[in-house]
Parts: sequence; structure tokens; C-alpha cells
Amino acid sequence: MSRRGNIDKLYELASGQWGLFTSAQAVNIGVSRNQLARMANDGRIEPVAYGTYRVTTGVETAHAATKAAWLSLYPKKTAFERLSSQPYDAIASGRTASCLQGFGDFYESPYCFVVAEGKRSTRKELELLHEPVDEQDIDLTYGIPSTTPERTLADLLRLEEEPSLIDDYLEQAASSGHIFDEKRLAVLLGPLCRSYGYENGTAFAENLLGKSAIPAALNSSIDQFVRVLESSSVLQDAVRLSHMVNKSVPAGYEKAVASAAKAVKSSGVHPDVLSSVNALSELMNTVSSFINQNALQNTVASIIAGINAAENAAPVQKNPSDKQPGGTEG
Repeated sequence: MSRRGNIDKLYELASGQWGLFTSAQAVNIGVSRNQLARMANDGRIEPVAYGTYRVTTGVETAHAATKAAWLSLYPKKTAFERLSSQPYDAIASGRTASCLQGFGDFYESPYCFVVAEGKRSTRKELELLHEPVDEQDIDLTYGIPSTTPERTLADLLRLEEEPSLIDDYLEQAASSGHIFDEKRLAVLLGPLCRSYGYENGTAFAENLLGKSAIPAALNSSIDQFVRVLESSSVLQDAVRLSHMVNKSVPAGYEKAVASAAKAVKSSGVHPDVLSSVNALSELMNTVSSFINQNALQNTVASIIAGINAAENAAPVQKNPSDKQPGGTEG
């Protein structure tokens, strides 16, 4: 193939690898190292990582340096070949995975990858781990294999990263909408629990999530709800209704209805009557929520309390196939 044809083939390869290629891939195609040097001098390509280049035409891919580092680990293989074979030969983890995910404030390098046991490197910009990664703990993030947030968190702890940065990672992941799989996290934290002062992975996971992730997720949900409420006509309607109800409902009426409802419920009346009383009681609870002049705060508090009450009071639904005591089916 002609020199021009080899370069065209190199560009074609790079187009399927985020605009990147390795010098080893170029040589395999037939592009000499002298040609690469001339292309770099001409500004047609530029070095990104050890033995890895970027074609300068077009928009630079996101996380180009991380992708280049990933390509450089097995420089003769194409990205397509590596992504098509299982298990993956290199998986971004720790600080590098957190940056790909967009959570936390870690530096992306030294680039952290989980690789096969025999893989070694003396390059200072790489940090290679050899802990096996289960298939369920792998995502494809920006096109390269990376650990899930649960496994990423475990690796950050294993690498003894700064605790405050780990807390930031948890909070940002939860605030963005990620729901941590607590059971899976407990399994991943099991080997680390003793060194962090916990009896088991479950206790470790509960503490981590309870301290950072759960409060962050709750605050994010409430903030989103309030922003939506403030940007709509609902808030104005609630304030107007509050004033109207406050003028029209006699003082103490809500307490009287609640007291009557309690008495009726305890007297064993007909279900239809009880249903009507429950409906009236719920109506008065709603009315009461609008009487408060601080309509927005009261509405949010009522919604949260209502959800909690519903979860606590909801009857357990029996499965039709469940057996009744005595071994017979109902």
C-alpha cells in the first residue's frame, strides 16, 4: 500500500478510537516512526500519552488523556479488539473511574486501572491494581470499561484516599441520582471492614451511606421539589388557598373532626361509615396544611410526613399462593 494509503488507513483506525491511536498500531498499518514524527511536526497529530497520539482534526474527545492511557496499556491491540473480548484487560477504577463518572474532586491521574495479575508498568503516570473485578461491577463509561460507583468506592477506600474526598464522592454521586446498592457495597467492603474498625461489610456500608449518601440524596430531592414548586403557579395557588381557608374554617374545627374520627374508628361502625370519616379526616389534614401561612414549608413537611406514615401503616398484602397456618391453602 502507498504511503498516502497507509496514512488514510491510520486516520480510519483513529476515527474508531476517539481520534486516538498508538505508535505500535501505526507501525502495524505501515506508517513508520519517521512519518509519525513528520506528522507531529506538521501539526496533523499530537502526543497525548506515552506512545499515543491524537489526530488534530475534529473535536477533542472527552477524557482524551484517560482514553489514551487505556490504549497505551496494550498498544498493539485496537480498542475494538479489546472491547470485544471478555473479560476486559483493563478497567478504570479509583480516582480515574470517579472522574469518568463525574463524581468527587479527585485528579484523574495517576491513571488507575485494574489489570491482569501479570501486568506491570514502571510508568509514574499509571497505577495498576490487581484485585479481580466481577462482571456486575463493570460499566462502560465514555466508551471504556470502568468500575461501578459501588466498586469505585471500595477501591478508593482500599487505596486509602483522602476521607473528605471520599465523602465528597459519595455525596455527589447520591445528589446526582445514583442509588447505591447497599447489599453489593457491603460485599465489596467486607475485606476492608476490619482495617476501618467495623465488624462486617454491612455495618461499614450502612455507616458510609447514612453519613453522606442518604442525606445528600434527600436534600437533593427536596431542593428539586422546591425549585419546581417555586417556578410554577402551584405556590401562588397554595398561598391564596391558605388565606381563603383560614377565613372560612372555624377555629378548632380540624381538631374536632380528628377527635370524632378517632371515636368512630374505635366503635366498630359499618365500613362505609368508617370510610367516609377517614375521607373527612384526610380532607381536614389537607385543609390544615394550607392554613399555615408558611405554605411552602408546611406543604413539603406534610408530603414527607404523609409518605412516611403511609409506609409505616400500609398493611402487608398476602400472596394468594401463601399457605395459611396448618399447612392448608387459603
